[in-house]
Amino acid sequence: MRNLSATILLIERDADLRTLSDQLLNHLGYTVSQLPEGNDPVALAEQIGPQVIVIGIRPEFPEDRQVVDDLLGNFVTRAIPVVAISFSEEEAITLAALPNVSQIVIAPFRITALETAVARAVGRALANDGPPEHLTGIRLSPERS
Repeated sequence: MRNLSATILLIERDADLRTLSDQLLNHLGYTVSQLPEGNDPVALAEQIGPQVIVIGIRPEFPEDRQVVDDLLGNFVTRAIPVVAISFSEEEAITLAALPNVSQIVIAPFRITALETAVARAVGRALANDGPPEHLTGIRLSPERS
């Protein structure tokens, strides 16, 4: 278990994946804040100031992608690295072009893929490198790699 003193904002609509991600990230030593249902993700990110935001993005829910765009468009949150859990390879390609998306994990994925993606994003945030200038990595699911 690591003690990284980093806060992660977890935005995930699927309760099972949210619970699994929360447990994993807590086990790794991160402080995890979950977005309560009905709350504004940008306002919560402004309030808690996480080092990294982990968000699940499904193509059938355009509002998931809108959250990433809203974070990028906000002066306070645009520099926070985003780890996107994508449920579509096509969506992953469009996410790769966004400057605030530093890591993409394509579902289904191994738990270690999420661990690695978050660790990279947190490392960048804690090193005060500023906002990511480009995508630093894409992890494909084991079936696609």
